[in-house]
Amino acid sequence: MEIKKTIITSAGLKFEIIYNDVDDDSAFEGKKMESVRAYCFMNDKLLVVRESEGHWGIPGGGLENGESVRDGARREVAEETNMKIINMRLVGMHETIRPTGESVFHARVVCLVEPEGDFVEDPGGEVTEINFIDPSEFIPMCDAHWGKQADRMLERALEFKEEMKLKIL
Repeated sequence: MEIKKTIITSAGLKFEIIYNDVDDDSAFEGKKMESVRAYCFMNDKLLVVRESEGHWGIPGGGLENGESVRDGARREVAEETNMKIINMRLVGMHETIRPTGESVFHARVVCLVEPEGDFVEDPGGEVTEINFIDPSEFIPMCDAHWGKQADRMLERALEFKEEMKLKIL
């Protein structure tokens, strides 16, 4: 499913955002993958992180040079939350077309996690707090400018979470 959106920043810059569902890694081939964010679930609760700017979201961040989406998700989730991914599935991808015309891509995954220990702090200082919430609370508590794209990603994450739970049992 493709969902398009235009965002105009307070500085008047126009960004085109095109979301597409993704079901396998081949969707990333030949693309400039910039970041990954992960919908992480434990005991049917969604893991959210409070970033240093004060807003809530899902863990993730920039991919390192040559790093795969899956490896980046594992690293970012571990660094920001002290959680280990025990199962993962691809959800979707945003293409961001910058005002310069350059396209960059941002992946979304869903995963089941378990703690590797207590969360103390994010070594990068980007995450100040973590929490587990009912997934129905996610859209209202986070940045709402994603609209239908956020709804679609969460819908797929919830669907795949149930499939992944069955495969682990």
